[in-house]
Amino acid sequence: MKREVLVNICPTRSRVAMMEDNKIVELIVDKDEVQTVLGNVYKGIVKDVLPGMGAAFVDIGLRRTAFLHYKDIVVGSLDDDEKSTTVPGKRLKYLDSDSSNIDKYLYPGQEMIVQVKRAPVGDKGAKVVGKLSIPGRFLILLPNSNKIRFSKKIEDKNVRNQVKNLLDEVREEGFGFIVRTEAIGKNKQDYRREYNLLKGVYSQIMNSEEMVAPCCLYDQNNLQNLLIRDLLRSDTDRIVIDDKDFLEELKKKLKRFEPDLVKRLELYNERSTLFDVYNIQKEINGALDPSVQLPSGGNIMIEQTEALTVIDVNTGSFVKGNNYDNTIKIINKEAAKEAVRQIRLRNLGGIIIIDFIDMVNKEDQNAVFEYLSKELQKDSSKSVCYPFSKLGLVEISRKRSNNNILTRTSFRCPTCQGVGSIRKEDHLAINLRRLLLKVSYFTKGKDLDVVVHPVLKEFIDSCDDFFATIENKVNLIEDVYMARDHFRVFYSKTKKEIIFNDLPRVFGVYL
Repeated sequence: MKREVLVNICPTRSRVAMMEDNKIVELIVDKDEVQTVLGNVYKGIVKDVLPGMGAAFVDIGLRRTAFLHYKDIVVGSLDDDEKSTTVPGKRLKYLDSDSSNIDKYLYPGQEMIVQVKRAPVGDKGAKVVGKLSIPGRFLILLPNSNKIRFSKKIEDKNVRNQVKNLLDEVREEGFGFIVRTEAIGKNKQDYRREYNLLKGVYSQIMNSEEMVAPCCLYDQNNLQNLLIRDLLRSDTDRIVIDDKDFLEELKKKLKRFEPDLVKRLELYNERSTLFDVYNIQKEINGALDPSVQLPSGGNIMIEQTEALTVIDVNTGSFVKGNNYDNTIKIINKEAAKEAVRQIRLRNLGGIIIIDFIDMVNKEDQNAVFEYLSKELQKDSSKSVCYPFSKLGLVEISRKRSNNNILTRTSFRCPTCQGVGSIRKEDHLAINLRRLLLKVSYFTKGKDLDVVVHPVLKEFIDSCDDFFATIENKVNLIEDVYMARDHFRVFYSKTKKEIIFNDLPRVFGVYL
């Protein structure tokens, strides 16, 4: 599989596209005005402690306070506690099992160091934990732990034992690791260099007494660090960058972490923009469309809601083949591959349900499910895939990270308020008449000018004596800039506007 990373640097934002076999599978957008906080470490201030929820809310300097659950708390030094355990520079208290005792450990105004485990999504604030993890190129440092855990992709027991023995020689008491797939093939010197770098970051975080809370102590999301840590793997064929200064800075850092990748760096210096040449901009625009075409002529429909994402598979214009079961199997396998690519590209998280075309044959179901599971293994985000249900649905639970591409690049429609539909003209007209009847007592027969959208005016004009039951004389005035389900009412003589309590979305009130 051909793997490329393309980096587009702009004054207000930078974009990174990860390509597999000349198709974009992941997109990272780094905007100056948008703060990416997942994985960042903060010194926060406890704002509220809620024993009934077994949780606290911590101000870390974001728009909304962050949520901290009882089980994720790490409490500071206790010299005389028999239950405490010694780790480098810390004595930690084990919390009892009753989460309602949270107010024994935390109080409003208390400062504490936390790490963002789930970024803010919509109206939900960030989720934070007190147990830190510092990610590196091929190791994740776990302070206050002695465990060594491995990525699920490292299945060979001999390899695991070999890496564990090397890490035991390098690490100190009280520091554990999660071993990433990039660690395979590294030697003792590589592990020691990575360990010392990560330990230095941890020491810098903990020595933050002079920092004023709330503040960020460690930013994991610096674009160059993100590239080195998560995207530039040993199997990356090319790294194309359209900014010379960024390339030179990245080259200096890569020499410390992964010298072999330096020779794969390329500078793009043409007139045409990098993303247009590789047809990436078209793919990004397509990622905002709910419909995605499949090679065979079928398609998938992607609908996102607050609770879950639904992917529906359709045959579309597919007419090849004489065997119905084989036709459906081909479409479903294509849909499985494209669905995973779209999940990665759009950064869909939480619960994802795929409604494949019904397959009677159990063997076909198993084949499609295995194919889907294999494609999901390419995804760097953790996910769990469940077999076909009795209704023919496949459920995927994928770890939420940052906002998906739709949230990052758009905002809720001010006309439909995110519903995705607008009321028909007859409903709008009837609701307008109801409202004018409702206020007729106060207007006392005075002439009224009602400003509406041209479509609504055309409909009302086509109805005979539409305002016959209203005592006021109503003059309809069209305004192309008026939203279809909005209106404004003025006294004809004085031009004084009549303000209704339920504006601006009065039409949504009356059914």
